[in-house]
Amino acid sequence: MNQRSLEVLKMTVDTIILKLTSEDVLRLTRILLDEDKEEALLFLKQCLKPQLDQATRGRLVRSFEAS
Repeated sequence: MNQRSLEVLKMTVDTIILKLTSEDVLRLTRILLDEDKEEALLFLKQCLKPQLDQATRGRLVRSFEAS
């Protein structure tokens, strides 16, 4: 989803809680310490995006539909 797509969508929920396993926390810590941009993007895609997709399923509304 690009920036334009994000502008078209409106979040209808205030808070989303994402869960990290101990392995996820260790991986994220390594990414931050190493400042590894490629691994950071991979982490976002593999660990956080699926949770975000699940948490927001049915809660994203196109801005023109919400009006």
